Amino acid sequence: MRRFFSTLVYLILAVGLFHISAAVYDVNTIPDPKQQGQDYYVCNPDGVLSSDAAQKINDNSVLLEKETEVELCVVAIDNFNEEKYGDAYEFALDLFNLWGIGKAGLNNGVLLFLASGSRDVQIITGGGVEGLLPDITCGQIIDDNLDYLSQGDFNTGIENIARSITKHLTTSTAMAELLLGYKPKQVSYTTFNYFIIGFVILIILAFIGYKRLNGVPGQSKKQIQQQAAAGQTASGFLSFVFPFPILLFYLYYRYARKNVKPIPPVCNNCGNQQMQQVSDDVREQYLTPVQLAEERLKSMEYEVWQCPDCKTIEILSAKGSQGGKYDVCPTCGAHAYETTDRLTLQRATYTSTGKRRDTKTCAYCGHVGTVLVTLPILVQTAPSTSSHGSRGGFGGGSGSGSWGGGSSFGGGAGRKF
Repeated sequence: MRRFFSTLVYLILAVGLFHISAAVYDVNTIPDPKQQGQDYYVCNPDGVLSSDAAQKINDNSVLLEKETEVELCVVAIDNFNEEKYGDAYEFALDLFNLWGIGKAGLNNGVLLFLASGSRDVQIITGGGVEGLLPDITCGQIIDDNLDYLSQGDFNTGIENIARSITKHLTTSTAMAELLLGYKPKQVSYTTFNYFIIGFVILIILAFIGYKRLNGVPGQSKKQIQQQAAAGQTASGFLSFVFPFPILLFYLYYRYARKNVKPIPPVCNNCGNQQMQQVSDDVREQYLTPVQLAEERLKSMEYEVWQCPDCKTIEILSAKGSQGGKYDVCPTCGAHAYETTDRLTLQRATYTSTGKRRDTKTCAYCGHVGTVLVTLPILVQTAPSTSSHGSRGGFGGGSGSGSWGGGSSFGGGAGRKF
């Protein structure tokens, strides 16, 4: 009798310790099967499924992705954090989007989630397969296998659900849609709406263009043209979508930008707003040798203005067409300091920066200097992986893989069993 009670006590303690030590998962702590390799689709950390059943389900997912590019992930655990997530649906949806099941842009992922402790089964579908696996279909697939789950036969129930999902996604019609890729329905616009949208955009562009092309006193012609460049580019792109009337505006805008009229600056001496631009034949006498050299190099452009009343000279400057090629010389101050040679002193690696010595020469005064440049650490691009390659068996993959970056909008169905 004493031995019987001792055995009973040990049994009770063992069961209690088991429940205390059983893992309760958050989405951040549940193990991602892709960490084992690209051909892994089943997460079974608590052994809810037998190894043979997990193998069959994984093989099914490998074949499904090979044929349709759909990523079917199966997660079977004892318990999830119900206090934090509320229900299995919220947990499974968060897990789906955290891992990114399915291909990016196609959103063709499916998550089959089982929590034996709370007796929950849930299917979550990506937006790209919702049309092939609508909520009512997902619910029916689960209902057909609830008897197995309620009796604790998780192997048969989950295998059947995974096969049913695969069956719905591998019909000829479904495969044709999946291989073409999921494309959201395009909003159809009538001809009237098309012109309305085009004219609204035209009004916006015209207002912005007017402000850009007019400039303000004190801006050189070159500066006005530069600030108007973005408007020309934007209207050029939009003209492909709205040839009429945006194309006409683009052609006008390009002409107007080339023919911008100079805006007289305000005289700093007497406040006259009608300064006159000095003609080309005499303007050079007002520019310094440095400024003339910069104009020859096209690193800077200058406009010379003279007040008709007090004869004050105002010089407006703007970066020239080759301005990005030159820095300011530390000796003479001219925008003529050009890199003439580069010598790598230490190559950058994937773990350390490198060094390069640039030799710069001033095209005006001839000053030669050197500058040390730090080369950034090399970034190794991860090689692309594909689940369509060969696999070495459920227990013999190498390296790690990743899901495709898909997402779900919450489609699917769930049940208590």
